[in-house]
Amino acid sequence: AALAMLDLIAEEGLVERVRALAPYFEERVHSLKGEPGVVGIRNIGLAAAVELAPEPGHPGRRGYRALRRCFELGLLTRAPGDALLLAPPFIS
Repeated sequence: AALAMLDLIAEEGLVERVRALAPYFEERVHSLKGEPGVVGIRNIGLAAAVELAPEPGHPGRRGYRALRRCFELGLLTRAPGDALLLAPPFIS
C-alpha cells in the first residue's frame, strides 16, 4: 500500500503541486504578522504554525478560542497550546 501511494504521488505530480502552492500559502500565512495576539509565524511548504500570545494565567485558552472560531468559519486546524497549526490537504 505504501509503495502504491508513493507511485500515485509521483504520477499525479503532487510534490510539484505543493511546490507551486507553497509561495502563495507562505505569503498569506505571513500576512498575519502584526495582527493582535500573533507573536510568531513559521512555515515549510504547506505546513504552518501561527503562535499566539497566551492569555495571562491561562495558557492554551487563546489557542482554543482561535481553534473554535476557525471551526465556525469552516477552517479545520489544530491548536496545541497557543499555536494554530495549518496544513491544507496534500492533494490540494
